Amino acid sequence: MKQGGMTVNEVSKLTGLSVRTLQYYDKIG
Repeated sequence: MKQGGMTVNEVSKLTGLSVRTLQYYDKIG
């Protein structure tokens, strides 16, 4: 998942969500 050139790790740090959570939301769209 790359949105706006950000990695999942970067998004995770910014949002406070876990990487697993972000991957889940990315999968379900």
